[in-house]
Amino acid sequence: MCPLNIKTLIMVTANDYPMMKVWLPSLLEKGNYTGDILIINYDLKPESVKQLQTYPNIIIANPVGERQVITDDRFHSFTEALMKIYTNYDVVMWIDGNDVEFRGSLDQLFEIAKDRVCYVVEDHINQDWILGYDLSRQIIKDGRLMWDAIKFRLIVNCGMVVGPAKTMMMIVKWISDRVIDNFGSDQFLLNALVYLYDMFGDPHGEVEKKWNYDARGKDITQVYSEAVVVHRI
Repeated sequence: MCPLNIKTLIMVTANDYPMMKVWLPSLLEKGNYTGDILIINYDLKPESVKQLQTYPNIIIANPVGERQVITDDRFHSFTEALMKIYTNYDVVMWIDGNDVEFRGSLDQLFEIAKDRVCYVVEDHINQDWILGYDLSRQIIKDGRLMWDAIKFRLIVNCGMVVGPAKTMMMIVKWISDRVIDNFGSDQFLLNALVYLYDMFGDPHGEVEKKWNYDARGKDITQVYSEAVVVHRI
């Protein structure tokens, strides 16, 4: 169920098994989600696509990019698809698919996100993320400037971002225009957008970790009991 009078869209891509056996069932059943879902189809089985086409609220789009790293390439496809439909929604979310499970309703988060972009911040600074340093030395335009602005700031996790549809359209396109074919460049750019470019001046901010709970290295019985989105990263 979605908050009253809020039209929502969740954008995702995932391999066939986690999409069909974990991500989608947990969103629909435990999350009781009834809004729209945009799935970028990189490698779904034909029978899975056929099954997904029976859901009236699921939109399936083929990838439009040419890059090998799907975590980066997805932003090209998100941009292409979202540009045609974002005005139909109040709130848009992108979220990882291969390592995410839902344990409850997203309604409260959508309510917050109708007025500002929301994301979860990790407990480590970007300087602890060696890949980020490497990316700043590659072909990301203004990469060194971005790194200097983010390196001592807490990592904004790129695995779940949600906010007003118009702003999310701008964010997705901005990342798409700058992302390189290298794992992690999407997160690098998101952190620059938050800390250096102040998210175009639009309202934004951290939300509770339960909305993108980092469960890496934890036993299933140790996962934060209030976590709504469990992210195994």
